Amino acid sequence: MAIITFRSHLVALVLAILFAGTAYVLIDAHRSARAVEADVSLQTARLNHLEQQQKEMTRKQRILKRASRFLAAARDLGLEQQDWTVYEVNIEKPVTFKVMAQVLNQCANSSAYYFKPSRLNVNVTYGSTEETSPAPAAAASGQTENVRGDGLLTLRGAFIAKNR
Repeated sequence: MAIITFRSHLVALVLAILFAGTAYVLIDAHRSARAVEADVSLQTARLNHLEQQQKEMTRKQRILKRASRFLAAARDLGLEQQDWTVYEVNIEKPVTFKVMAQVLNQCANSSAYYFKPSRLNVNVTYGSTEETSPAPAAAASGQTENVRGDGLLTLRGAFIAKNR
């Protein structure tokens, strides 16, 4: 009987050790599986991020290509800043309606220049008897008699002319 009890104790001990070893192996395998799962999740997130960056890079390359084509077309048309000269305009003087019309006609854009206005104001002087500055034609011919203006013209801006 002592042998049977010893054997049963021995079998129980072996089974207990086997059970503990199996539990350890299973816990270790579970821990490894969780680590691999976390790593796969991290690598998937990295892959998604890299794919998003690749899409963004492709989009930016398309934009840069279109911008480059646009700039080349502008360059071919002579629309670069160094190809243009800016002439500031600052007029504030009494003039006749005829002179006002001439000034405004000169402000119309053409293929050789553009006018960029910043201020245009005309104050009409109804029946004013005040003498004003000489008319441009009179001043150019040396006449110094003053003429009355129909209104006070204030014009500010810039002519942007293409260099030849």
